[in-house]
Amino acid sequence: MVIKETPEKLFSPEYFMENEGYDVRLAVLKINDFLETLGDATVSIIYANKDEHPNISELKLNIIRRIHIRHAIIDLNNCFDLLLQIPWFYYRIWNEFNHGGSLYKKKFTFNLGTNQVVNAFKNKNDIVRNVDGWVEDAETNCNYGKVLQFLESQTDINILSLKTNFETFASNYVFVGNNTSVRSLANDIKHKNSLKVKELYKPYEFNVRDKNGVAVNLRQANLGLSFDQKFFDINNPSDDLGNMHVEYSDDLYIDIEYQQGELFRAKDYVKSDSLYGLDDIYNELISYRDKIITLYNDLYNIIDPELDFNPILENTKFKTPSPVNLDKFFKGV
Repeated sequence: MVIKETPEKLFSPEYFMENEGYDVRLAVLKINDFLETLGDATVSIIYANKDEHPNISELKLNIIRRIHIRHAIIDLNNCFDLLLQIPWFYYRIWNEFNHGGSLYKKKFTFNLGTNQVVNAFKNKNDIVRNVDGWVEDAETNCNYGKVLQFLESQTDINILSLKTNFETFASNYVFVGNNTSVRSLANDIKHKNSLKVKELYKPYEFNVRDKNGVAVNLRQANLGLSFDQKFFDINNPSDDLGNMHVEYSDDLYIDIEYQQGELFRAKDYVKSDSLYGLDDIYNELISYRDKIITLYNDLYNIIDPELDFNPILENTKFKTPSPVNLDKFFKGV
């Protein structure tokens, strides 16, 4: 898979002039944050490509790919949140959700494509510029609903078009029911601290003997099994404690129920249906990355004509990093 080149030119906030009513250098800082995080994600995506790791065992390949894919998921998910912060600071959107702001508590609902409705009403606390910690407060108050509500309230056709582009991206890649979406996977990693993949999953091997005494591996024979078994107190075998329901299909499931009624279900911890395929995730990452770059370019093209250079500094708009070959760190391990 050929991956598009990462945007290499990072902006230098100190070279830009501030304009009244906007926060240019903070927006440029967020542009840098977005591009750097996108670059980190791209490195992970590159080395998650199985073609980058020839002549190694399947087990090692799957472990390497899972590690890089996990990093790419986290970084790409953060990219969307950082992208929202660019207009959030540039247009001072946060100010509209303070007390007295044009959008404070104004009713606004929108469908996210999965029958979810999000409300965007107000900031947790009023944000006041030039007070220590105000930037951090503004960051924590930024969210998709507020940014979208602001964009919809504008009359500029380009900004309204940007609102549509944000909605299209969010409905296809963020707020979707697909369990291999970047947002869903990132939430799994965040709340479960794990990414379970099919390629590294080994179902339980369950053997039984047939009527002739021959051992049969149920998984290899594509057979199922179900039975109930009582269990007892080891120190008092006559004391019936409860029942175990044993079932083997795609894996081994044992439900344990005590006589008093407390039930411990196997399906609460055996979740073979929540395993993800590495190739499925990888393809989703490629598509997500391409589309979020397009969305970033749409946003930047609106802001760029309004960016002025600071006249006391050299008229240098970009910093271009020197290329670095990371193969010796990420290949041949």
